[in-house]
Amino acid sequence: DCYFKGSGVEKNAKKAKDWYEKAIKAGNIDAYAKVVDCYRSWDGIEKDPKKAFEWIEKGARAGNAGLRLELAKAYETGEGTPRNPGAAGREYIAGNTVSQYSRCQFCPENFRAIGFDRASKPGDPNGNAAASAPASSFGHSGFTGTYTWIDPENKLVYVFLSNRVNPTRENRKLYQMNVRTDVLEVVYQAMEGE
Repeated sequence: DCYFKGSGVEKNAKKAKDWYEKAIKAGNIDAYAKVVDCYRSWDGIEKDPKKAFEWIEKGARAGNAGLRLELAKAYETGEGTPRNPGAAGREYIAGNTVSQYSRCQFCPENFRAIGFDRASKPGDPNGNAAASAPASSFGHSGFTGTYTWIDPENKLVYVFLSNRVNPTRENRKLYQMNVRTDVLEVVYQAMEGE
């Protein structure tokens, strides 16, 4: 960022872009966004929406989550590429995004995923998921008591909407009574009976 910001050296757009490209070759996926910035609005490099789009696309494919969103926006608005709302919709959550964010990162010590909860104690009726929920399932519980659990094996999406904070935020009955996961267990039991 020294040449980009002029930190300790004179600002130089061309050198900054060259160093960002070297960083990309060394495996730094955040540098893609810097190259995009160079082509979008930086003095010293001609503004070029098509080149910015090319770098957005490369960065998104390399795994830069911010550029994946930028790619969708570019398809939606037609910035640097022909407008393509269909492609925009595919790019918001593309490829293996959900599987990466729901994959157990540190099993068996810690069952959390990057973006979701996973069954903390698979098979335990007092865990954060129903006892019958498979280890591959994942979800999220919200502060107000809402709860979402997704089970790809059984093609089940369970959403529990509630207002735990009524009448006060001190109301913990929903947790103490294990209501959300108990209801989900009833759903699993009903599925078994089919």
